[in-house]
Amino acid sequence: MKLEGEALFSITHTPDDQPFVVKTDHGSEVVVLGTEFNLFTRSRATEVALLQGSVEFHYQKQGNKGDAVRLKPGDLVKLPSKGNVQLKKWDRSHHFSSWREHRYVFKETSLQELTYLFEENFGIVLRIPESRTAALTLSGAYPAESAEELLSIIAEVLNLRIIHQDKEIILQSTSLT
Repeated sequence: MKLEGEALFSITHTPDDQPFVVKTDHGSEVVVLGTEFNLFTRSRATEVALLQGSVEFHYQKQGNKGDAVRLKPGDLVKLPSKGNVQLKKWDRSHHFSSWREHRYVFKETSLQELTYLFEENFGIVLRIPESRTAALTLSGAYPAESAEELLSIIAEVLNLRIIHQDKEIILQSTSLT
């Protein structure tokens, strides 16, 4: 199976021990050993969060040398498109599958980081002209059925003005105007 995007997998062991492998466009893959995990793969990074069971994350190092890391429940492995693999424990307050319930969970997430979410998940380009505004952060869980609803919530919480211009949306702080 090949994935571009994000998916939550719940895999059960088969009697014939047939492996389940998820490949990404970036040359990495997750080899499942009977488990539940969330896989996020976009042009900027690949992340695997292991909820239960066991997986191996195979990836290419600089210079095309392959390597692997075995995850235990509660582990999070990140592989930025430009950088080295990072293995750490994930914050249990982060709900990796919340997107399935139309709930978006943020923990000190910058507005700049949210621009990636809108472009990758909704195909909406957000532009933030002021660097101070782009650095604003958002924390909490927000239910939203659509991109417009989520953007409206973010604008209200961060006190932003939404300006529709051509094929992009400009976000401006109301305190700067």
